[in-house]
Amino acid sequence: MALKLFELVGTDEARPFSPFCWRTRMALAHKGLSAESIPWCFTEKAAIAPHNSEKVPVLIDGESSVADSWAIANYLEDRYPDRRSLFGGAGRHVVKTDTLTFDLSAGLGYTEDRYFNAADVNGEFRTRYGRAEVLLAEESTHKWTPTTSFHQKLVCTSLKHKERRKLFQG
Repeated sequence: MALKLFELVGTDEARPFSPFCWRTRMALAHKGLSAESIPWCFTEKAAIAPHNSEKVPVLIDGESSVADSWAIANYLEDRYPDRRSLFGGAGRHVVKTDTLTFDLSAGLGYTEDRYFNAADVNGEFRTRYGRAEVLLAEESTHKWTPTTSFHQKLVCTSLKHKERRKLFQG
């Protein structure tokens, strides 16, 4: 069955304007999936009420419906594991229940710092400093009530303590 996506529109139904809906569109494109667009206005709450949501995006996949761009991204990752990963790197869900998701992942990254005032970085005064890093990340989502959840992410990098101290001095 084809995917359907409720998207926020104004007077021009051909131009969805919600960044949260754009995130979902980008996730679908990254996974190589397409979805029929269902234009939705703020005043049409009854149209998405059966899907336990008061706001968009809402993705319909057969008998399943998912609201919230983050929940949709996780749903797509779990439902279509054979497609390209949205989250990349190594790792995935360690724990996944209705009220808790706990993920571990690793990968490579690039960080570039910019300074208002020149900083001494390894003996040179710079206004920018870029470096490749090995990353280890923990990410978790805790659902406290049906309408309240908490999302956190911690990323550890390979930058040594001595280098970090130099960056943040004076």
